[in-house]
Amino acid sequence: MAETSSYSIEERLVTSVRVHERQYTGQTMSLVLAAFRERFNKAPPRRATLRDWEKRAFALGSVKDRSRSGRKSTRLETCAAVGASIERSPMKSTRKRSSELGVPRATMRDHMKRDLNVRLYRPTVVNELSDGDMDRRYESCRALLDTFGYDIRLSDWTLLFRWTGEWGILFGNVGDVAHTSAERQRTAG
Repeated sequence: MAETSSYSIEERLVTSVRVHERQYTGQTMSLVLAAFRERFNKAPPRRATLRDWEKRAFALGSVKDRSRSGRKSTRLETCAAVGASIERSPMKSTRKRSSELGVPRATMRDHMKRDLNVRLYRPTVVNELSDGDMDRRYESCRALLDTFGYDIRLSDWTLLFRWTGEWGILFGNVGDVAHTSAERQRTAG
């Protein structure tokens, strides 16, 4: 675990020895703090910290920080795994990638956006009209005209919709009362 203290190992060790020898030399804690300030040119720690350093140095044999409890960070490993996965198969979805790697999707998206600078996107399929599409469009329009008659004027035509399996056309302005083609046929017939 990395050292989190703002004091170096040398500062901690020298000061802990001074605190321990205090009982033999007759120095007070104030003198130990003044000696620390003079030798290292920085503010000394609190007295309780000095006693803790002494206890650790002579009981445990080290003044290094204790290992921290808790879960260790796996960010670098998971980020490397996500990066390798993207290089292997760049078109794979984030859902599949996260299930393969055993990494939550939110964590994986975070790695991709922040660490790897990869833009998340959904590939879209571009439609291209073929020669057969034009024929099918013509046939659909011809079927609509045969169904509803040829008296449809584009200025009156507002909306084409499919409802309960039959095609219907709303005629008139949007603010007016609209009539479906079935109603027009009933009133005409």
